[in-house]
Amino acid sequence: MVYSALSHLMLVHCKSFFNLFLQKPLEALYPQAKVQGVGILVRVPLASRLLSGKFKANSQFESDDYRNFNRDGKAFNIV
Repeated sequence: MVYSALSHLMLVHCKSFFNLFLQKPLEALYPQAKVQGVGILVRVPLASRLLSGKFKANSQFESDDYRNFNRDGKAFNIV
């Protein structure tokens, strides 16, 4: 949705998830934003604290904690 909005609206900035785990927004969004002169506000740069250095591979979260959804890393879309 953001990608099509860049070509149709007069945007000043847009928000996108981006961190070491989720890098595809950079390859898809950045070139068009640069052409349009649109700034990008990065959301969740520390991957919900997973990149804060406070957790280890064996760290446990509560069963209803959303950080459990991707324990094996398959949902990460690293470029």
